[in-house]
Amino acid sequence: MGEKIVITKNGKAIAQLVSETNKNQFVVDRLRGVLKGGPSLEETRKERLKDKYGVDD
Repeated sequence: MGEKIVITKNGKAIAQLVSETNKNQFVVDRLRGVLKGGPSLEETRKERLKDKYGVDD
């Protein structure tokens, strides 16, 4: 469970193979890692409005 095969070229990972049964969980786990600790939607909205219009909600 959770097994993957990493294909390397010149010592660098260039691809990952994930089993069919674990692919959805693998994608979800990757997205959680990417999104973890990022700014909230509200913070992003405020920053965008401030940059574009000089508005500080």
